[in-house]
Amino acid sequence: MKLTLKILVLTLLVFGNASAQILLSNNNELKNKLLDRIHLKGVKPYEKMAQLNQFTHYLRAEELKMRLDSFVFFDSTAAQNTFRSIYVYDAKQRNTVLNFYLWDNLNKKWMGFIHAVFYYNTKNQIIETQSGDWNSQTNSFDINSKVLNEYNSKGILVKDSSYIFDSGIWSLDEKSEYTIINDKVAVAVVSDHDGMSWVNYSKNVYQYDGSGNLIEDLNFDWDASSETWNEDDKTIFIYNLSNKLIEQTSYSWDFNASTFINDSRIQTTYDAFGLKTSQLELDWDRQNSTWLNVELFEVSYSQAKNPTKILIYSWSKTKQAWVNINLFLNNFDESVKGSQLILPVLDIFYLLFQFDAFSNGRPLTVAYYEQKKATGEWGSRNLISFHYSQHEVNRLSDIKKNTLKIYPNPIIEELICESEIENGYYTIISIEGLKIATGTYVNGEIISVSKIPAGMYTLLLQDSQKHPYQRSFIKL
Repeated sequence: MKLTLKILVLTLLVFGNASAQILLSNNNELKNKLLDRIHLKGVKPYEKMAQLNQFTHYLRAEELKMRLDSFVFFDSTAAQNTFRSIYVYDAKQRNTVLNFYLWDNLNKKWMGFIHAVFYYNTKNQIIETQSGDWNSQTNSFDINSKVLNEYNSKGILVKDSSYIFDSGIWSLDEKSEYTIINDKVAVAVVSDHDGMSWVNYSKNVYQYDGSGNLIEDLNFDWDASSETWNEDDKTIFIYNLSNKLIEQTSYSWDFNASTFINDSRIQTTYDAFGLKTSQLELDWDRQNSTWLNVELFEVSYSQAKNPTKILIYSWSKTKQAWVNINLFLNNFDESVKGSQLILPVLDIFYLLFQFDAFSNGRPLTVAYYEQKKATGEWGSRNLISFHYSQHEVNRLSDIKKNTLKIYPNPIIEELICESEIENGYYTIISIEGLKIATGTYVNGEIISVSKIPAGMYTLLLQDSQKHPYQRSFIKL
């Protein structure tokens, strides 16, 4: 997996029981999860550092790259609860803006949902993140929270402070301070601001092995009445000889017995190439003192080591067997290496679906099937499509601004274009990469799509010098 999309680096990819569709049915829950992820709330310090430092790979010499500009989720059965994520980059190809939209099925248009802006220092480190949500009254995004990051002389994160914008002023909300030993986080303390002063909230103490692998994460909660730190939970990590994480066990503190007791466990297997092939989630049954199956996923790869098939199972207590609940079928363009892609700082796709599609190639589509029916057939087929800049770009070169606008979107019969191209050619491409329609283009004229089947498409315009411009659209 590319470092860019490893939001959770040392923790395993745990699939939740609730699918993205269920999550999307609760907009407030989704908004809170996305905003927390933007500001890395609830994320372990070593995970924060991995994400904040992920753009350092842009400092090395690279081959020409292709940039991920957006991805779109399309519910092919209901044409609702669709969403898309759009990314903006600067001249150094650093992701500076994230816009996330939900589809308004009633009014047939995309509606703003959340917005984030990332600011960098001269070392390509993120020093400030701002975020907010959509204001329906002003039809624009508001900025109502931000996080400031501080680094030591070695470029290691030592402090981050969060603020909330209220009544026209920025107010301190929370801070995390990190004690660094041997260039690793040894202690992390989180404090809340009560409007007057800082109050301790939680503390984590970390231990590492000789290879630098995290082997213990011990968490404490602050007891305000006794003004002491009390044990809350801990996680133990075990690795194989290749330093691959094969097991992590979480324990919770039993106050009655004054000791840690088993809570949950994740076990992982790998193939000969070090690729994750399965992950088993277990819960501890305290009454019977045994581990119980919860969830399992299995991954199949192509020869180019791309995850082409992911099966997710849930353990049925009544059947005492694994039951399929989700299936992902991934389609890659393996002529493009993963290392040649320019990717966003925040992987919304990873957060919603909890696996990394960017491995050793350029993902084109992900077909997402939900729980099987009584007949044994898979349920609704949803499609996730990834959209890239149509030309390769250098690390520090400016990308020609894409001024192409198309409307309405989604489209029923006619598509109207506005761009800086006065005359040129157009191509309509399906999500499978097939050319559906071609023709000449004159700025402002209507392009008929009445004979095109319903689905997701990309409109590609080219001027006389074959400079490409593109926009995605949905045909109803």
